[in-house]
Amino acid sequence: MNASAIIARLGLFPSALRAAVSIATPEDARWKPAPEHWSILEISCHLLDEEREDFRSRLRSTLAAPSAAWPPLILGGIAEKRRYNERDLTKTLDEFAQERSESVAWLRSLTNIDLAAGLCPSEGGSGHCGRSTVVVDGP
Repeated sequence: MNASAIIARLGLFPSALRAAVSIATPEDARWKPAPEHWSILEISCHLLDEEREDFRSRLRSTLAAPSAAWPPLILGGIAEKRRYNERDLTKTLDEFAQERSESVAWLRSLTNIDLAAGLCPSEGGSGHCGRSTVVVDGP
């Protein structure tokens, strides 16, 4: 894996996300195709929360101890609990860009980074061995 290329792509994603959702009006951003699906705004808020609360901590864990278990994610009803659909899309995208910038800066500060750490050879390197637990506790 080319860590520099992956890190560069991570750094470009906030601009790509902003471009993809820029045509959405505030009403469009809050629209849900079905009650159980998320809106553009809810997805954007989730990306922000994942960047802030999950991505760096889990990547640090993987790089430091590839076989160590991650704590479970409690995702059931998170969009409602955190009132994602009441937030401002522009502010959410700005915050996401800032958090991603911090992640990219941290990644660029590392030496001898092995982004393949913890990948399951038996699964063709497509995922982490028993690392991620997602708990869905209802809407």
